[in-house]
Amino acid sequence: MFNIVKLRWLARKLGFEKIILKNNKMTLFFIANQQSGYFATKEFKIILEWINKQVVNCRLKQNKDKLSIEINNVLSAANALKIFIDLEESILKTLDELKTNN
Repeated sequence: MFNIVKLRWLARKLGFEKIILKNNKMTLFFIANQQSGYFATKEFKIILEWINKQVVNCRLKQNKDKLSIEINNVLSAANALKIFIDLEESILKTLDELKTNN
């Protein structure tokens, strides 16, 4: 149960409105407002780069007006939490590198 609460908290922190864990797949829905300034942030760009590095199990999808990430082979909430922690660490590391280079 604790993993689910932490998972939702991290999802919101990273810009996702909704998470679905079903059939060994995790679907993450970005905020619905496509005019949001979130989509111009460094964090969003880093997430897109992270998706591109996850060649096999991860893909970006757009269905109507909803942008989402689909990640396969997510076997549990603990596994999903590990993915979020990896993504958050990637964002923080990249932001730190950008600050250092400026």
